[in-house]
Amino acid sequence: MLGAGDARVSFVNAETGAPLAVNAGSGLALYRLMENSDAKPLIARLPSNPSAVRKLSKYMDDDALSLDAASFVLAAPSAYGIPAENRGTVTKYDNGSYDVEFRLQCDAAGDVNRDRVFSDGDAEALIRWLTAQPELQIADWAAADCDRNNMLSAADLTLMKRKLLAPGTAGEDDIITAATKMPVIVDETGTITDSMKDKLEKTVRELYPGSDLSNFRLVYDPEHPLTEKAGGPCFYVYYQDTLVHGLGNLDLRNNVYAAFDKSGKVTLQLLASPEAFLSVDLSGEDLSESMMNGRQKGSAVERIVYAKRDDKETPLRVAYRVLRSDVPLEEIRDQGGGVIVTIDHTPPKRSAFRGYRLSV
Repeated sequence: MLGAGDARVSFVNAETGAPLAVNAGSGLALYRLMENSDAKPLIARLPSNPSAVRKLSKYMDDDALSLDAASFVLAAPSAYGIPAENRGTVTKYDNGSYDVEFRLQCDAAGDVNRDRVFSDGDAEALIRWLTAQPELQIADWAAADCDRNNMLSAADLTLMKRKLLAPGTAGEDDIITAATKMPVIVDETGTITDSMKDKLEKTVRELYPGSDLSNFRLVYDPEHPLTEKAGGPCFYVYYQDTLVHGLGNLDLRNNVYAAFDKSGKVTLQLLASPEAFLSVDLSGEDLSESMMNGRQKGSAVERIVYAKRDDKETPLRVAYRVLRSDVPLEEIRDQGGGVIVTIDHTPPKRSAFRGYRLSV
């Protein structure tokens, strides 16, 4: 049973009204729309029809119960089209729960001229539009947006032509969707081979099926402190260009990293669930005054996503890592400058014990 603020989200065919078949691999999800930010944190994946979403009321306007007034957006793979108008309905019940119904078009991806066939005619229609021929109007703008970046460009035409040149590849093999956007892998040394990059991408994709992974950046550092213990190349993990940090004494259990072991197997350690990272809001305040003072004293200050293993229910925090210049200490501080935890990097002292002297 749905409680107050909860919603039942369903999907119907925009033309027939019939319910659509949806499963965990369909790639449907709700994302939050935020003011003054391009970030779209994940609200919930929608693995079935209908799907229950808890407390969706936080993102709806009861004074204007419509999808246009809601502060969330549906992300759908290119197998579906979202109508420009009459996208669906929102209904509120006496107990405070909601029904949210989306109307989706189920046409061939790239069917720009709406003749229900993906052909050279669709590519020609996009070429005429891109060359600003005024007599042309694209019948389905969304179908032409092959890279799903909400704008039409030569990149969409390239993807469309690539698919046309590979007959028999039904589906979205050559259409870039949220499910095919891969993490950025940075290697300024030339050490990481294409095969290794493929393994890294596959590992991240398996953790985040159907998601836009371009928010993640894996940066290879030959001097990464975990390299020796991992046995192979190690990478720092960034999310939306902010370092992901986990607490630990630089071991393989309590840290955030991506790495290869001696056998070439990939390990990705994030300390938190994929959903936690996809929903973190990085639009926050600047450095607090206390941390600015720390920077003036020579300490290195870096904005981070603070991940903790022990409490998976607590949302990830945006915090700061402060590397003290006077002592070998690392501090994790919250937005206000308060110390969350201090990590001592002082090397262990060697014992003065030299062993027993035996006499016989």
